[in-house]
Amino acid sequence: MRASLIAILLTVLTLLAGCQKEGADLDRDEAFYSMVTVVDGSAESGTTFEMLRYADAPTVTLVAPSFYNSDFKKGARVMLYYFITDSSSSVERIVVRGYTEVLDSPLKASTRTEIDKYVQNPIEVTSLWRTGGYLNFSGFLQMIDSGKHIFILVADKATLKDPIVDLWLIDDLQGAMGTYYRRAYGSWDISEVWNAPGNKGVRVHVNCKNYPTTQFEFVK
Repeated sequence: MRASLIAILLTVLTLLAGCQKEGADLDRDEAFYSMVTVVDGSAESGTTFEMLRYADAPTVTLVAPSFYNSDFKKGARVMLYYFITDSSSSVERIVVRGYTEVLDSPLKASTRTEIDKYVQNPIEVTSLWRTGGYLNFSGFLQMIDSGKHIFILVADKATLKDPIVDLWLIDDLQGAMGTYYRRAYGSWDISEVWNAPGNKGVRVHVNCKNYPTTQFEFVK
């Protein structure tokens, strides 16, 4: 199934408290939810983000002069909820109203034998989409009462030089019993694969709980 056929509007974002509201008319303006990259930030100048609205769209710089979070690291991916207060073709000044942290571990490369050792727990996919060199995920994962589970994107080493590279989106509960589903966001840097000579796209394998398909293709 092509990526364009599975793109679904993102549902309500879980907001964290404490984000500042500016301006009396913001509640009447259009809010945006975007997967962004942290560029830099300081308590004095606020935070700068970058994003692509879709696929290979031009990069847009988001400047939030009154927002700063010392936990944000350069290069981190964040799901941002914001209003635009001023914009040009490539720079937008924004007011941040909320954010959700994103699971953004590095892309792994493993053999198919190693991949098959993971227990692939069912994943409820709301949206799976590409922006530039990132593969992004919105959906629901099973949570466990204690311990950690593995949620990663893995490339099949045997296909790295093929025109279409096979990627596996894996949620492994590490032997624990899932007790409930919770909204989660993920974003992985696949630029090394996507920009490799001869690459024509990626095929993402998912043990999908809510779709009949288990493969999603993103092609150039």
